[in-house]
Amino acid sequence: MGFIIKKIIGYSLTPVPICLVLMAAGLVLLWRTKRQRLGKVLITVAFVLFLAFAYGVAGEPVIRALEQSYPPFDESTRVSAVVVLGGAHKDSDRVPATSCLGDASLVRLVEGIRIYRMQDDCTLVVSGHGVGAVMGQVALGLGVPEEDLVIEADARDTAAEAAFMRQFVGDRRFALVTSAYHMRRSMALFRKQGFDPVAAPAGYMFAGDRTIDVGTFFPGWKGIMRAERAHHELLGLVWSRFRGQI
Repeated sequence: MGFIIKKIIGYSLTPVPICLVLMAAGLVLLWRTKRQRLGKVLITVAFVLFLAFAYGVAGEPVIRALEQSYPPFDESTRVSAVVVLGGAHKDSDRVPATSCLGDASLVRLVEGIRIYRMQDDCTLVVSGHGVGAVMGQVALGLGVPEEDLVIEADARDTAAEAAFMRQFVGDRRFALVTSAYHMRRSMALFRKQGFDPVAAPAGYMFAGDRTIDVGTFFPGWKGIMRAERAHHELLGLVWSRFRGQI
């Protein structure tokens, strides 16, 4: 129950719900009370915030800063295990396993397999409640030998993954693969558990300098998505610090 409550609170504090709540409150004040001025202010604030999110003004600087926390994996680095943290997924028997993985989960797994193939005598560990089994299925389909694959499918969040990982990697040196914007929190959580992983960020939202094209002048879903990712990570960092997990 605590996990579900945490998720509900987390999603409630993301950009779109915040804008909708402000807008709804403003409309109620406009149509049901005499506090017209306050209603107009709330609707205006909601509109300005939505534009800031949709244009990337609010989320982009945070995501860029998070993604620059650790450099890409150095291909000359030797590790004896590669740990891939899972993300979103869906369960379905009607589509290939690759289509059941969310974009973040898929790109993390691809990077994890790429690093695994660079090593000698290496173990690939895929982790995450539900998604671990799906990633394991995809990894097998992409040629990872069953004897080199370990599936952790119980941990519901990154903190639990870090707590569970000792039984899978022991004291071995390992690469930690997750989305670049998620790497700072992940590394802090694993270090709190006594690990010293090698960061292997994947799935960069900003691979280079910002380019300007026609789409730059229009609000869009990418800006909102980045703002939501930024809010999620900042809330996660605050929550982890509050719980003493980092």
